[in-house]
Amino acid sequence: MATFEGLDDFIEYESRLNYLLLRYEDPVICTYDLSQISAGVAVDVLRTHPLAIIGNVLHENPFFVPPDTLLMELRDRRASRIGVA
Repeated sequence: MATFEGLDDFIEYESRLNYLLLRYEDPVICTYDLSQISAGVAVDVLRTHPLAIIGNVLHENPFFVPPDTLLMELRDRRASRIGVA
């Protein structure tokens, strides 16, 4: 089990999994206990997945952000928190 220092680390992990999972044909379903995470974290996690099961139906995820783009966003987020331009 991976450990994460912060929420951005978790989102980064979820996003980077897309690179790895392209190598395999097996489906992977990520599950989350929404009672244990904030709405903001839930939205960020959703943005890491190209497909999402909503109401028991698999959909293309309109909120998906490609890993390269999301990883740059996370880098900028971290920099702004520590005051780096």
